[in-house]
Amino acid sequence: VPLYITQSNGGSMSSVQASEKAVLTLFSGPVGGVVGCREICRSIHEENMICIDMGGTSFDVSLIRNGQVELKSEFELQGLPILAPSVELVSIALGGGSIIKEFGGGLRVGPESAGSFPGPACYGRGGENATITDANVILGRLPAEQLLGGNLKLDYVASELAINKVGKRLGMNNISIAEQALEVAHFKMAQAIKELTVERGLDPRDFVICAFGGAGPLHAAFIAEELEIKKIVIPSVAGAFSAWGMLQGDLRH
Repeated sequence: VPLYITQSNGGSMSSVQASEKAVLTLFSGPVGGVVGCREICRSIHEENMICIDMGGTSFDVSLIRNGQVELKSEFELQGLPILAPSVELVSIALGGGSIIKEFGGGLRVGPESAGSFPGPACYGRGGENATITDANVILGRLPAEQLLGGNLKLDYVASELAINKVGKRLGMNNISIAEQALEVAHFKMAQAIKELTVERGLDPRDFVICAFGGAGPLHAAFIAEELEIKKIVIPSVAGAFSAWGMLQGDLRH
């Protein structure tokens, strides 16, 4: 069996053994998303797109320019250079599970995450840390009666208790904590986008945003407002968009 290797930047790393030869993927998740965005650009006749992928632990940004995925010939992984073509991508530790806490008398969001288990307090699995998802529940942006994934009932009371712990330390009510935590998060997300645009002489207002991942669409409008972007595209099944994008990619040996 020949060696098939996919090298790309962002997401998680995995390896699978196949007939004594390794099949390796490096950060393939967000890359599937940006390939999917390229196909969306073609279908809606847009040339420039900011692709934002927000899941439980990270917020990943990549660009489509002139209808093409932005690539680079090498990148770093934990300080080590990797000489392989990859999608140019900025990733920050900010997702739906990012923990909201008091730190040094101020409000901090992330980089620690509640993970998938127990996860945000609103999952009702015993999690006690306030997270970005809990902030959205408190503000009604995730309605308490909504079933996540079709079967997970949100626990509003658990979110309230978790957010209240942070509020007591800062002398603020639940609504204020939730609003300010999301403002901090949206500022960080906008800064990540500026790293790929403004810092390279590109105007984000010339781009369309495509938001995907489990949490991306929930925050897209606020990021667009921060960057004065007028158009947002949200795939119908945003949580599975990266998998769909993988199917749009070319085979490479």
